[in-house]
Amino acid sequence: ITMNGLKGLTNKQGKELIPPTYDYMEDFWTNEGLEVEMNGKFGVVDTNGNIILPIIYDQIYYLGDEITAAKINGKWGYVLKGGVELTPFKYDEVYNYLGEYKNGLAKVKLNSKWFFIDTKGKEIFADKYDDVLFPSEGLIAACYKGKWGYIDMEDSVVIPFQFNDAGSFRDGNLAVVKIDEHYSLIDKTG
Repeated sequence: ITMNGLKGLTNKQGKELIPPTYDYMEDFWTNEGLEVEMNGKFGVVDTNGNIILPIIYDQIYYLGDEITAAKINGKWGYVLKGGVELTPFKYDEVYNYLGEYKNGLAKVKLNSKWFFIDTKGKEIFADKYDDVLFPSEGLIAACYKGKWGYIDMEDSVVIPFQFNDAGSFRDGNLAVVKIDEHYSLIDKTG
């Protein structure tokens, strides 16, 4: 429902569940809550109006597994239900501004370097690569000092940093790479 420009929630019978209190309200990509905005800050409430995630964040993106990417004072971090910090709010960017987790990893940027954090908040490959792609077929495309190559999850170089661009391995263990102005397919041996 909307009343005086404020959003609330009713059930199918019209019974008020959440009084019109919020400037913004939207499904939070989960059955558990609604993203709400109040006075320029975002949070999450359940369908009874109980706070799941405090309404203190400049921006939020639900990731699943009870993890949310959240932004405070221009810096991103990851929080759990109730606002429990999984990571400090120190990251300049989160991947694709959705901060998504893929295979237990989220991609973040700090001081011009991209790396991963896991679902426990542990940083993986921090402060090293200009960019990284999510692991695929056991390898990670990574850009180091302007050149792309491939590493494994132990940070060992599998295919040297020699390409102008590189994609993830897929469909039969092949990846597209760019050398100068030409694109080629390579296998896991390079």
